[in-house]
Amino acid sequence: QGEIIALKARDILEDRLIVRHAWSYADGLKCPKNGEERTVPLLPSIQQELERLSKNNPWGSDGFIFYGTLEDKPLDGTQLMKGLKEALIDMTISEKDKTNEEKRKIIGKEWTERGVCFHSWRHFYAKHLADKIELRKVQLATGHKSQIMAEHYANHSGEQDFAELADAVETAFSNVLAFAV
Repeated sequence: QGEIIALKARDILEDRLIVRHAWSYADGLKCPKNGEERTVPLLPSIQQELERLSKNNPWGSDGFIFYGTLEDKPLDGTQLMKGLKEALIDMTISEKDKTNEEKRKIIGKEWTERGVCFHSWRHFYAKHLADKIELRKVQLATGHKSQIMAEHYANHSGEQDFAELADAVETAFSNVLAFAV
């Protein structure tokens, strides 16, 4: 979250973003957690949205993409979490219940109890990339210096993983373990 709210217009290129800084309310603008700048691939739609946000910045073109009410400080990170929680609720609530505040509170509480936070996106990102490319390449985007830490972030299984595993077990062993009924 600190790396995201620290983004500035100069960090956004056509097909990538450069993670140069992180923001902490205790320390202000500082180096990323691992102490090194990194380059992350950027989807065109995200690049366009970041540019739009940058152009709307009342503090000028060199300000934070996610600008705050003060020129020298970005948006408060709690706003990102509020937005994430609302998006999670909207994704999981039925159409008929979208305006039911009581149901929205219940679903929001469920996401909170599951421990989903803004940092969860980092795990989601690493896990889904690790399913597609070798972990060493995932480390380039996530900034993890050690393979152990990259594995920690990428090592999450989901229902789809279980379904694929179940299919593989069925294919591999159904003929071997046939029982007469």
